[in-house]
Amino acid sequence: MANRPKTERNQKIWDYWEKGYRQISIANMFKMNESAVSMVILRERARRKTEEGE
Repeated sequence: MANRPKTERNQKIWDYWEKGYRQISIANMFKMNESAVSMVILRERARRKTEEGE
């Protein structure tokens, strides 16, 4: 399972986003681009939306 650390990182990004951190702050924490952070948030939001719908 090579993707597990990435999944954990994405979960931490979502947790910070839920706490009210800005995307630029999260990007600096994880040394990533702001656009990558927004993609993680976008995917997670879509995933949660589909889970609610089912």
